[in-house]
Amino acid sequence: MNPVTWFPMGGPVFGPSANINLAYFDALNAMASMAPNESTKLGYLQSALDLQASIVRNLWDETNGVLRFSSTSPTGGICQSTNGYASSLGILPRHPGSTEVIRGSTKLLPAAFEGLDDWDKFGVSSPYASGFALEGLLAKNEPAKALDLLHQVWGAMADESNPNYSGAHWEAMNRHGKPFNHDVSLVHGWSTWPVFLLPSYLAGLHPLEPGWKTIGISPILADLDEVAYELETVRGQIKIEVLIDKSREEGTLRLSLPGGTKGVVSLPKPWTLLGCRQIRGDAEEMVVKFVKK
Repeated sequence: MNPVTWFPMGGPVFGPSANINLAYFDALNAMASMAPNESTKLGYLQSALDLQASIVRNLWDETNGVLRFSSTSPTGGICQSTNGYASSLGILPRHPGSTEVIRGSTKLLPAAFEGLDDWDKFGVSSPYASGFALEGLLAKNEPAKALDLLHQVWGAMADESNPNYSGAHWEAMNRHGKPFNHDVSLVHGWSTWPVFLLPSYLAGLHPLEPGWKTIGISPILADLDEVAYELETVRGQIKIEVLIDKSREEGTLRLSLPGGTKGVVSLPKPWTLLGCRQIRGDAEEMVVKFVKK
């Protein structure tokens, strides 16, 4: 039994919990990436594969394309954070309805819980749970739907004309974009997902080796004309600008990487790099062209 969740007002969760098992799967893969040798790495990866198979076998609802909240939760019931987290980890079978499961399909803000008995009555829309959904959509290379969710959930909080505007991110909302209740926090750290996700996916920056010695550059190329970002690391400053000319179906990466580092560029289909995908950092601006094929 998992006695509480991030939303304890819903009550206890009985039986094997999807969220706990997903976190364990995530941790096994993280340990594999830090393993001191190949044998240890393979051990962690095999444990992760075994756990993935067990999660799918015991908690995956193929008919509805839903990962169940727990082994005792109703079939077809949706916990947004559970399914968003699973999507970001890439462990679920392909299903045509998986995007709607984590995004929601109405003009209202997405519900954190649907079809889960007493959990539904609260009508809560959670920036915390929507953050899992946002990363799940970005990881599935669904940038348009991800940005739509971003604007819908975080746009209400960022609107300075909103009488509830606090200049910060809120703890919980109702499905009309207002604070969940009179004493909910309007300055809540767990809702700040875009601060991490937008640089990681829209700019595509991530370390491939400890200390940013090797830098991954994998922008998902959302339907945006320009993305610009700067990041200070232990190696020095990284600057990136992604420019898209939609009419000519071509684009440009302007990169400045710290000296002594290496960049590895990868782009989603159907975009193709014109030139080498590996770049040596020397703190000078480099230009990489790419086209749609």
